[in-house]
Amino acid sequence: YCSFTETSLLKSARIYYNAKNYPKAIERYTELEKVTQSVSNKQEAKRNIANAQFNSELYYEAIVSAQKIIDDASMSPKDKNDASAIIARSAYQLNDMAKAQSEFSKLVKLKSSELGAEANYYLALIQYNNAKYNEAEKLVFDLINEFASFEYWVAKSFILLSDVYVASGDYYQAKYTLQSVIDNYTGEDLVKEASNKLNDIITLEKQNERQLDGAGEQIIDGNN
Repeated sequence: YCSFTETSLLKSARIYYNAKNYPKAIERYTELEKVTQSVSNKQEAKRNIANAQFNSELYYEAIVSAQKIIDDASMSPKDKNDASAIIARSAYQLNDMAKAQSEFSKLVKLKSSELGAEANYYLALIQYNNAKYNEAEKLVFDLINEFASFEYWVAKSFILLSDVYVASGDYYQAKYTLQSVIDNYTGEDLVKEASNKLNDIITLEKQNERQLDGAGEQIIDGNN
């Protein structure tokens, strides 16, 4: 082993990682982590292995790698928070909601950070998925108040809030909420999602009206 090997491993690992060739990146970074004496190289290897595993949907492996970052005293608080986010997102993908909730609850304390906003959104989403609509609504308003500067997560939360209103039968509020995303948010992806949901609600309302009309006609016919 010589420093040449280490340098070439580091370079090739970065090239594969930046090209999103995650299997090769994981392979090279794992090798680098074994041979390097450099603290910064070890840290980079640990960080990028966990990210590459998550991006490859290797969620169990990503949780194990992220936990190693949290347990490593040499890693920075930022790295540990990022690792905690990888555990939370992976647990969510694996449908381990208890673990996801526990990790997101730690991250939501990071006020004025995007990780905090993301965590807040997922905590609201978990409550919505559990049909706990009041709790979901409260968490969305927490996000809007605490993380107002993170427009993407605010817009996503408004869309989630519209789902809460639909589930509660309040179509008027749901439409109003979606319209505010369409009018005020600039990101095409979420505006499209909001528009699609708005159209779905309008269709749903029309179906409900037709059913009511039909039921009304049947009553009139039955009385004749």
